[in-house]
Amino acid sequence: MDASNHLFISYASEDRTFAEWLARKLASAGYAVWLDTLKMLGGEPWPQTIDAALNRSGRLLALMSANSIEKDLPVSERTKGLSIGRDRKVPDFVIPLRLDEAKWDWTLHNHTGIPFCDGWAGGWKQLLKKLDQIQFPRVLTDGAVLAQQSMEQENLVLKEVETLRLNAIHAEITQAVLRVYSLPKVGDDAVQTLKRVWPCYTVGDKVIALVPPPAGALEGIKATTAQQLWSAGGTVLGVSVYTIMPALVRTAMRLRLQRLGCVVHPKKPAVYYLPDDFNESGKLPFTDLEGKLRTHKIRRYNTIRRGTEKEKVFFHFALRCDLAKGLDAGFYIQIVPTIMLFDATGSPIVDDRVNPLRRKITRGYYNAEWRDRYLAAEQLLLNTQASAGDGITLAESGISLQAPCRLNEAVFAKEAPLPVETTDAEDAGELVDDEPPTAADYDEE
Repeated sequence: MDASNHLFISYASEDRTFAEWLARKLASAGYAVWLDTLKMLGGEPWPQTIDAALNRSGRLLALMSANSIEKDLPVSERTKGLSIGRDRKVPDFVIPLRLDEAKWDWTLHNHTGIPFCDGWAGGWKQLLKKLDQIQFPRVLTDGAVLAQQSMEQENLVLKEVETLRLNAIHAEITQAVLRVYSLPKVGDDAVQTLKRVWPCYTVGDKVIALVPPPAGALEGIKATTAQQLWSAGGTVLGVSVYTIMPALVRTAMRLRLQRLGCVVHPKKPAVYYLPDDFNESGKLPFTDLEGKLRTHKIRRYNTIRRGTEKEKVFFHFALRCDLAKGLDAGFYIQIVPTIMLFDATGSPIVDDRVNPLRRKITRGYYNAEWRDRYLAAEQLLLNTQASAGDGITLAESGISLQAPCRLNEAVFAKEAPLPVETTDAEDAGELVDDEPPTAADYDEE
């Protein structure tokens, strides 16, 4: 295999997790990679020395962080890479990847780094774009297999069947016809009040809906003769059916959750939270995938310490409920568990503090925690089906898939904190606010 076909990854030992993630991503995308801990991703025997590996590589990806800036080995590798770039007349032989906001040494002051500190997904896209621009070859035809085998050697993948639950519930529209109703002459406030009890789409003094208005909703509403099969597409009162139907489904889910006692986020209409008086127990019951009855506390708090100052930040069980996209031509309700934050006065936190605080509070939420929170949110929504009456029937559960293998989460859990819900206490512990915010902190959800 041509030497120039390899990517050499230079990193500090503290950044090994990122380095191995990057190496596997690159191999899966077809790039041959030299990484000291994952030698098989190069597709051929590993050189015995760093110099040999660098000389046989086409680019050096330098993982730049506070950990690697002054460490001897990363500095030596970057220095060697810059020398190779000068000899080969390749000014971008060293491609820095910025993992944090630490300042670089003088050797790379003319290099623009690819930012991974604002999120790995965004950095990954920019890195692929860079590699495409320089026409770096993708020479591995079995890169995904090599990446998988490198994980299996560490016992990260177990050959055991695992049930996966997608965070989407199929919604069947049981009413086939969209009907048009005329409204009496009333003010905007009356129309808004009507929308709080009836899933409908207003066009001037007309209303489009799947079901008639509930009794006592608003006097003077009259059914017209206009109607149309929504499955046939087209327009109703000049509005596309493909605009009307998603709006009706979203509105129906909102009314269901509000009738149950959920409260709409003050700035995000698709996000709902449970108030502290949602029920008498203060707990949200649910059944996990093993059939065991579990609960989540509806309201808890962390004490955030900033130097000598302390602040209580309360967080409530919350969920995002919207339409899923990309599954098929049907309707699917997508549920994403989250938390709603409040300060000690009971006021919602909706400013720039939201993302840093939420990430800090949920740092110990691993896959199982988010899965169980999803199951609790899913069952909360499904509990609305019996009294819905909106022409929409939800499936009895979310979509489940069977995977032939699973991750060995015990490997990741060696130093993981105890699950958040192992105690009924409202106090979730003290957290230190000692991390500077990044750009990602201000791009909420």
